[in-house]
Amino acid sequence: MRIRIIHSLWLPTYLLLGVSVLNAAELKDPRLRDDDISPTTISVDVTRNAHGHYAYTYDLVMPEENTGTVNIFALSISCAHAVDPRGFDLQDYPTAAMGSFSRNGLHVPVAVDASWGQSASFGISESNWVHWGMFARPGSSRRGLRLISPYPPGAREYHIIPTMLYKLSEWDYDSFDKDDPTVPREDDMTVAGITTGPACPGEEYPDDGGGEGPGDGIRFAGSPFSSQHELRNDLLTYSAPLRDQFHVPAGTRELELIIHYHEAIDPRTFRVTPMQSQARRLFNPQPGSSETVRIPLQPGKNRIELQVQEAFVPPGRRDGSEAAAERGRGGVAMDRDVFVIRVGTAESATDKGRGKTQ
Repeated sequence: MRIRIIHSLWLPTYLLLGVSVLNAAELKDPRLRDDDISPTTISVDVTRNAHGHYAYTYDLVMPEENTGTVNIFALSISCAHAVDPRGFDLQDYPTAAMGSFSRNGLHVPVAVDASWGQSASFGISESNWVHWGMFARPGSSRRGLRLISPYPPGAREYHIIPTMLYKLSEWDYDSFDKDDPTVPREDDMTVAGITTGPACPGEEYPDDGGGEGPGDGIRFAGSPFSSQHELRNDLLTYSAPLRDQFHVPAGTRELELIIHYHEAIDPRTFRVTPMQSQARRLFNPQPGSSETVRIPLQPGKNRIELQVQEAFVPPGRRDGSEAAAERGRGGVAMDRDVFVIRVGTAESATDKGRGKTQ
C-alpha cells in the first residue's frame, strides 16, 4: 500500500516538472496507446466449509504477453432486490477488508479476503462490486483472492481494470481534450467477462456449480462504459463470446457473435463500426429477437463496436425505474459495446515483452 501512495503523490509533481524538461515532440500520440491486459487468465475454485458456506478462491495470472498493468480485479455481487442473509455473520470471518461502501445493500452477503501480499486493499464498492486492488505487471500473478458466502455458484460479471498512470509521462495527453473519444482511456482498456461467483436467488447454476462454469442461458452484458450517454447496458447482450477482449490463434477467420436485442431497442439507431466489409448488413436487429452473426476477422487487432439506442418513450408513459429517470438528452439511453479480438500473426509471436505498447 505504501508504494501506491508514493506513486499517487509523486506523479503529479513529476508531470509538472515534465512540462519544462520534456520536449512535447518526443512524447507519443496517446491515440496509439494499446495497453493490452486481455491475456490475463482467471481461475476460480469453489468449495464448502465447515459452516456449509461456499468459499470462492480466485487466481489471476498476468502473462508476459500483457502490455499493460492490472490495477483492480472487480466482481459483481449485486442483486436486483434485497437478499436474505441466511444467518450469515461477518464476525465468523474476520478479515482485513476495508468494509462495505454499498449505497443500497442490494448484494449477496459475502466476506472478502485475500492471501498475504496478493491485494493492497479490498472491499465492497458503492455499486455492489467486490474490488481487489493490485499493481500487477506482465509476468506476475495474484492468487488467493477469496469470497465466502451462503449463496451457491452462478454466473457473475467481472472487470479486469488497468492503471492508466503506468508510464503516463510517455504520452502527450495534454494535447487532447479529456473527453476526446479518439483517445483510449481506462474504459477502453478494461476487460469484462463472465466467471463464477455467489449468485442471487434463482440465478445459481442448475447443478449447484459442479466446477463447470458458465453454460447455456448465460448472457454477457458487454463492455462497461462510464459515458453519460450509456445509461443502459442491457439493450444488447450476448451468449457468445462471454468476454469483450481476447486473443485467438493465427488463422482464425471469423468471430461467432450470438446477440440478443432488448425489446426496447430502436432498430434504426443500430450502428456497427468499422463500416468496412459492410458489417452492418450482417445484422438484423429486431426488438426482442436473437441471432447468430459471423464477423470476418483480419490478422492482428480487430475492433468491433456495436451501439443502439432505446426507442423513444414520451415522458408521461415512462416507468418509474432509475434507468428511466436518468436517461440522457431527449429521454433516450444508449448501449455501446466494443469487442477487441487479436488474431495471432507470425510477427506477434516474436514481439513480446513487459509493458510494451505500440
